[in-house]
Amino acid sequence: QCVFKKPAKEKQLVKIYARMTRIGTTSATFEVEARAYNVFRGDEVVLLSTNMTFVRVDEEGIPIPISDKVKSNFNKLNNE
Repeated sequence: QCVFKKPAKEKQLVKIYARMTRIGTTSATFEVEARAYNVFRGDEVVLLSTNMTFVRVDEEGIPIPISDKVKSNFNKLNNE
């Protein structure tokens, strides 16, 4: 589900931000926001927010495990 909060305008600078919120055996979930940046005011307004889940797959499209190193780094960052 995407929550569209405001429309983007033509030639508007849009920044995309993502933060990993969960990591599983073969997938990772990210909280994603698209924000319109106003150069003159220096502020940002949220245009869209959603959660996206990506699954790690091999060449044949079969899910494969995310490495323990990646999981460990994610857990370290979230416990600081």
